[in-house]
Amino acid sequence: MAAFVLCAISGALLVPSYDAHDGKQSIAEWLLTNPGAVLLRNVHYWTAQIFLVGTVLHLWDHLRVSTERRVTTGVWLRLVLSIPVIGFLMLSGFILRGDSDAQQAHRILNEVFAQLPLVGPLAATFLFGVGEQLHVVYVQHAATATILVWLVIIEHVRRLWPRTVTTAVVALLVCGLALVLSPGLHDGFDLRMKGPWYFLGLQEALHWTPWPMAAVAVGVAGLGLIWILPRLPVGWAQRAKQGSLIALGAYVLLCGVGLFLRGVNWSWQPNWPDGPSDLRPGWIVPAASLDPKKLSAKLPVVMGRTEGCLVCHGDVVGLGDAHRPESIGCASCHAGDVFSLDAKRAHVGMIRVPGNLADAPRTCGQAGCHTAIPPRIERSIMSTFAGVIEVDRRVFGEPAASPSSPPHVRDLGTSAADTHLRQLCASCHLGQTKEAWGAITQESRGGGCNACHLVYSADATKQLARYEATRLGARKDIPRVHPALTINADNGHCFGCHSRSGRISTNYEGWHELRDPPPAAALAGDSRAAAPQFRELDDGRFFTRVKPDVHQERGLDCIDCHTANEVMGKGSIVAHKHEQVQLRCEDCHARQFTLAAATSLDPETQKLLQLRKWTLTSGQQLAATRSGDPLVNVVVDVDGRGRMLSKRTGKSAELRPPLAVCDQGKGHNRLSCSSCHTAWAPRCASCHTTFDRAAESFDHLGQKFVKGAWQESSGAFEATPPTLGIRTDARDVAHAAGIVDTFVPGMILELDRNRAAGGPPDPVFRRLYARTFSHTVRRESRSCESCHSDPVALGYGRGALRYNVSGAPGRWQFTPEHERSAADGMPADAWIGFLQSRGGMVSTRDDVRPFNVEEQRRILRVGACLTCHAGDSPVMQQAVADFEATLTRRSRRCVLPVWP
Repeated sequence: MAAFVLCAISGALLVPSYDAHDGKQSIAEWLLTNPGAVLLRNVHYWTAQIFLVGTVLHLWDHLRVSTERRVTTGVWLRLVLSIPVIGFLMLSGFILRGDSDAQQAHRILNEVFAQLPLVGPLAATFLFGVGEQLHVVYVQHAATATILVWLVIIEHVRRLWPRTVTTAVVALLVCGLALVLSPGLHDGFDLRMKGPWYFLGLQEALHWTPWPMAAVAVGVAGLGLIWILPRLPVGWAQRAKQGSLIALGAYVLLCGVGLFLRGVNWSWQPNWPDGPSDLRPGWIVPAASLDPKKLSAKLPVVMGRTEGCLVCHGDVVGLGDAHRPESIGCASCHAGDVFSLDAKRAHVGMIRVPGNLADAPRTCGQAGCHTAIPPRIERSIMSTFAGVIEVDRRVFGEPAASPSSPPHVRDLGTSAADTHLRQLCASCHLGQTKEAWGAITQESRGGGCNACHLVYSADATKQLARYEATRLGARKDIPRVHPALTINADNGHCFGCHSRSGRISTNYEGWHELRDPPPAAALAGDSRAAAPQFRELDDGRFFTRVKPDVHQERGLDCIDCHTANEVMGKGSIVAHKHEQVQLRCEDCHARQFTLAAATSLDPETQKLLQLRKWTLTSGQQLAATRSGDPLVNVVVDVDGRGRMLSKRTGKSAELRPPLAVCDQGKGHNRLSCSSCHTAWAPRCASCHTTFDRAAESFDHLGQKFVKGAWQESSGAFEATPPTLGIRTDARDVAHAAGIVDTFVPGMILELDRNRAAGGPPDPVFRRLYARTFSHTVRRESRSCESCHSDPVALGYGRGALRYNVSGAPGRWQFTPEHERSAADGMPADAWIGFLQSRGGMVSTRDDVRPFNVEEQRRILRVGACLTCHAGDSPVMQQAVADFEATLTRRSRRCVLPVWP
C-alpha cells in the first residue's frame, strides 16, 4: 500500500509537466533538463514495480495459508477483478512513455482487445482511444484505474493510508534506487523493441501461437480459477494452487526468455538487456561542467525528436547537406544516449566508427535512411567473398558449396583451405571492421559503407591529428570538422583491396609490381623525377611504370564505369564476381544504345540524379546495360549520340562507337573488346604453397595471431599481353558458343596440404588459368601477330613459335622457354600443350577453357599467312571479312600449314 500511495503521489506531481500529445517529448525534456522530474519519474517507476511484485506475493500468501476462505464473496470478487485492472494500470503507464517500445505494446494490446468477441472493439476504444493518441490512456491510467485499485486496497486492508514508518522506509529505499538507476526511453534508433519485463511472457506466447485469443482465454481461465478457489474442495483447491504456482513460474520463465534471449525482430539473440529503453545505471544529475548557456538554450529537435547530442555537437560542419547534424542529429549514426547531457552517460553505447556492416542496419540502414542498402551489401560478392572461397576450396580438393547457397567469409572454418584464406586473403571484404578514425588509405580494408563513402577533407584530417596528439585526459577541444559522406568515391577508396591479387587499381594507373625492389640508387634518383619510373606503396611493395588504361588517361574514375548495382549488389546472392558485374564495353561504345525508359526510372536512379543535380533535357535518355540497369552518367541525345559525364566532376566526354573492323566480318565476331585492346596483364607463372607449423601468422577473420602459417613463394612477375581463351556467358545470347577473352595464370600451383607435424606430404598440383579484365585498355589494339603467332597468346607459354616452310609443306614448331613440369609434362607456364586439348579442371572458373585443337589450327592458319603479309595489308583486311573466301584467291606461293 505504501508503494502504491508513493506511486500515485509521484505520478500526480508529474502531471503538470506531462503532455499527452507527445509523451516521449515530455520525458525527453525531463531527462535532459529537469533532474527533479527525473527523480519523480524514477520513484514512480520503482514504486510501481514494488507494488506489482508485492501484489503477486500478497496474493500467493493468501492462497498459501487459505485465507481466501475467510474473505466475503463480494470482497473476493472485487479483489479478483482488480488483478486485470492492476495489469492495465501497469501497462498503460508503460504506454504513456510514448516511445517505440510503448507504441508497439499499445498496438499489441489494441489488437488483442479488438479480437474479443462482442465487446472487444468497444473495450479497446474505451481503454486506449482511437489510433495511437495517448489522451484516453492517460485519463484511464491517472484517474479511472488508479481510483479503482485504491478503493479495492482500502476495502481489503481497511486503512485509508499506509503506516508512516512503512511509507518512510519505502520512500528512502526507492529514492536511493531512483538516484542511480533509471528506466530508459527508446531513442527510435535501436532495432530491439520490447515491452516491460512483466509483459514479455505474453509477447512470447503471442509470438508462438497463431491464435491470440488462446492467450486471452488462458488469462480469463486463470482469473476464473482464482475466483472459484474458495468454493472448491480442499484437495482440489490445493492441486489448483500448485498448478497455478507452476503456471506462474512458467510465465516468469517466458518473461526471462523475452528479456535475455530475444533480439531484433524477436530473433534468438542472447544478450544482457542494455538497450536505450532498458534500465540505465548512472547518477541522474547532469555534470556541472556543462556551459550554462547550453543548458538554458532551447533543446534541439531533429526529425521530430529531441536530441541532447546537439547541445554539445551542434556546431559540427563538413558532413554535407544530407548528413548535417541539424538534419539527422548525431545519434542516427553514432548511437549513444540522446537523453542525457552527462558526457559519460551520453557516450555509453556510442559507435565510434559507424557504417561497418555489423552496425549498418542500426546506423546507415535505419528507417528513414538507407534501409534497403545493408541487405544488398550483405549479399554482394564484396561482402561474401564467395567466389574466392569456392575457388580456394576446389583447389584444395575440399567440398564446394551448392550453387544455391554460396559460402560467406564470416563462416570460414579451420580446414586447410579456410585457414589458408583466413591468413592470406580474408582481410579484403567489406565486413572487415574499420575501428580507427581517419581517411581511407592504401592499407585500408573493409569498413562497410565507409569503404566507399567516407572522405576526409584537409581540415578534418588536421583537426583529427591535433585531437589524437593530445593526451587522453586533456582532450577537451573536440574536432569541429567532420569527415564527409559522399557518393563520389575516388579511386583511392578502391585501392586498398584492388591493388592486390589481380592488381586492378595499379594496372589501371599503369603500374606493374616488381618481384624484387629496384636498386636503392635508382630508387633515390627516380624519386626526384617529374614522372618517376618506380613507386613504393605504403605496404612496402614496389612497382614500375608501364602503360596506364586509356580511360584513366581521360580522367575516368572507377565509379564512372561501375554502377551501384555492381558494387553493392542487387540484393540477390551470387556465387562469383562475374555474376554481379553487369557493364560491358559495348554498353558505352555502341552503335545503338540500349535505353532506359525515362518515364520509368527506378527510385534509386532518380535519387542519384537528384544528388548529382543532373537533369535530362527534352529528348534525352539514359543508356542502360544489357540487363536494363540505367547508367546514370551516360546520356543519349535525340540523334543517338552518347556522352559520359564524370560522376565526380560532371565533365562530359563523347562516346565513340567501335570501328568497323571490330564488329564487321566473320573473322572477329567472337572477339571480346578486351581480347584486342588489353595492352598488358600482370602474370606470375608459378606458385609454391606450404604450411609451416612452427611459424606464426595473423588470422584476419579472428583478428589475432595463430600458430602455424601458410607460406607462398612465387616465380617471376611479368607484364605481357594476356593469354587468350574461350569464355561462355549465358547472358550473351549472341555468342552462345562463347567468345575469345583474356586470361592469365591463376594458379600454376604446387601445394602441400599437410598441416600435421610428422605427417606425410599431401601434394596437389593445379594448372589453372583465370579470366582477367586487367583494366589496361588502350585505344590501339594488339597486332595480328601478337594473337595468331604468339605462343603466350595461344596458351603454350613463353618460347619460340616458328612457321617452317623450307622444302616441305608448312609446319608450325614450338620450343618452350621453360622446363617441363614433372607433374604433367607441360612447360611450367603453359595452359595447354602445343596443338593439344585439355579437359577437367583447367581454370578457376567453370565457364572458361583454353582453345581446343581445331581452334588452335584456325588461329595458326591465319598466323601462317602473317609470316608474309602484314596485318594491315589489303589482303589481310579482306581476310578479316571472310577468310575462307580470301584463301580461294591465294597464289601458288602461299603455303598453308599441315598438321601432325
